[in-house]
Amino acid sequence: MDKYDLFLQDIMEKTQDESLAWENVSPGRYSDYIFQSDSAYRAFACEYMANERKYWLVFIDKKVPSHLDNWGTVVDEEHVCELIVLQEGRLLIALDEDYVDAEDLLQLSLLIEEKSAQTKELFAQFDLPPSEAPDLSDKKTGIPGG
Repeated sequence: MDKYDLFLQDIMEKTQDESLAWENVSPGRYSDYIFQSDSAYRAFACEYMANERKYWLVFIDKKVPSHLDNWGTVVDEEHVCELIVLQEGRLLIALDEDYVDAEDLLQLSLLIEEKSAQTKELFAQFDLPPSEAPDLSDKKTGIPGG
């Protein structure tokens, strides 16, 4: 593992244990720092502390053309992720699949989505204790064949 992998691993661990508080933000807010910013469809940001210094992490999900036809029309797109690190409004590094494994970035994307404040708020209504959860074992589901 190199320093980029170790850094990403630290971010994943802190996201998992919720030491990092990811918030859904507009990708346009960070367009000056995002490569191919017009392809960004979602972004999350959080504060990250290291060596008593404050950094901002911005995780970007993008859909970029993966195949063009003979006339230059996009035929297929692929999902790519990018993690940018800012300090005092300056771009320090942009981590993408050139630096770290694309699968690790995708895994971080899923973790952030699961742990973000907005997602947790949306799904909180379904986090009922078993004693309060509805018993559907004897009821028809309303689905044909169910």
